[in-house]
Amino acid sequence: MSTRITINLPEGLSVEQSQAYLNEHWNDFRDALDLTGDYYDRKSQVDKISIDRIELSETQVVVHYTVEYSGFQACHDIRYSEKANRKTIGLRSANQIIFEKFQPLERRSTCDEF
Repeated sequence: MSTRITINLPEGLSVEQSQAYLNEHWNDFRDALDLTGDYYDRKSQVDKISIDRIELSETQVVVHYTVEYSGFQACHDIRYSEKANRKTIGLRSANQIIFEKFQPLERRSTCDEF
């Protein structure tokens, strides 16, 4: 299984058109985005994803996005919602953009300290 996501941009797009294309087709590189909710609450759920800004240069692309998530802690009868601003970076070569698929960090345990 490949750990890379390749997007081929149409020929002859300007920087602004390339940014608009990526903004419209962000589902094509969805697996490169960190869509985890609250790191401390495994039961939190992602409610909304929005692409805020896309920076494009000759050699790289930076996608800034916001993840909105919420959760419920029944034992405390607490409902919460949060927003997290994140970014992912990809490589650009001519009309091709390559992202690495997001790999979440392993959950740490207090046993790791011993």
